[in-house]
Amino acid sequence: MRRFAKGNDELGQSMKTHLIDLDGFGIWEDDFACFFDRRAAVVSKELSKRIIPQKIDAESQQVKLDDYEEEAATEETTA
Repeated sequence: MRRFAKGNDELGQSMKTHLIDLDGFGIWEDDFACFFDRRAAVVSKELSKRIIPQKIDAESQQVKLDDYEEEAATEETTA
């Protein structure tokens, strides 16, 4: 990234359009775990601004340990 930054004076601004902060995401330290965590948080925050909450979002979902029930239902309707 340092070599890339030398040839691109607008790198910081360009990365901001991709929800990436060059100074706070571990990029200069080559810290992928930090980058991944910070970017996921920023993307989640941006998505939250744009999603219209629905009543169903507050309801819990039944936990499934596998997809067998879905597969069986699909096979029945296609047979």
